Amino acid sequence: MSSQSNGFARSAIRRLFRLSVVVCVLGIGGLVVARGSAPFLPYARAAAADLKQGVVIKDSSLLEISGCAVSARNRGAIWVHNDSGDQANLYAIRLADGELLATVRLSGVEARDWEDMALRDGRLWVGDIGDNAGSRSSVSILSVAEPSLNLAKTKQKVTLKPVSSSWTYPSGARDAEAMIIDPQGTPTIIDKVDGTVWAASGEGDKLTKVASLGVALITGADLIPDGSGVLIRTYPFVFRYRVAQAKPFSSVWADAPVTIPAPLLPQAEAVCVSPDNQSGYTISESRGRAVRLVPIRW
Repeated sequence: MSSQSNGFARSAIRRLFRLSVVVCVLGIGGLVVARGSAPFLPYARAAAADLKQGVVIKDSSLLEISGCAVSARNRGAIWVHNDSGDQANLYAIRLADGELLATVRLSGVEARDWEDMALRDGRLWVGDIGDNAGSRSSVSILSVAEPSLNLAKTKQKVTLKPVSSSWTYPSGARDAEAMIIDPQGTPTIIDKVDGTVWAASGEGDKLTKVASLGVALITGADLIPDGSGVLIRTYPFVFRYRVAQAKPFSSVWADAPVTIPAPLLPQAEAVCVSPDNQSGYTISESRGRAVRLVPIRW
């Protein structure tokens, strides 16, 4: 086959792939349970757009990013961590070009299955909450003061000692990949399978059930910094839950979410909100593609 024919064939395959993505998004939209959520057309449009958006993360070791948090102390940086299989490391990435600014080693702890992170009141929080096999007797939540970095320097090394707490579910082990720190500073975990919301504020080390979202395949979450809502990342979609006017934060789980247009990403695992409360980033694992910080806005 001639090179021209090869080029035509590759182009046709790419077009077919884009069409398939759109069809899949619409199909999955009918399967995802989200009470009263907005139509899924924005996602089809986003999927049909150029998937090569955002900034490529340069460091080759960051192939399975599972959590992110936009830095407040180091404007222009974002914190990320890998899924299971890495050491207990947090990584700061420069938003402008995707360069690795720093590796922060958390001493005295292990990264069993880190799945999400958050930034609240000057502290970085990490949820060691993954449990694919449903075999963990407890999950861990870590926190450490956010360090100051030099944004002009790459590959800085920092070691910090975190505070660690262990928590158990009252009804047995669960698999979770999403965590927020609510406006009162309470770590809150969201079940991956059925969207049950658990707060780390019960008696002793017991997690307390506070809501059931009825949403499947939840892989990440973040509090909007001003406390007005929460972003939820699922494999195909991003949802925004909002606090009802003149209501306490707990009302955020009561109403149906709205959808936020975002590109369809392979193995989408992380979402985080910027300090402006109106934008953020979503990230996927590699799956043979470049890992990108993809901006989202609402």
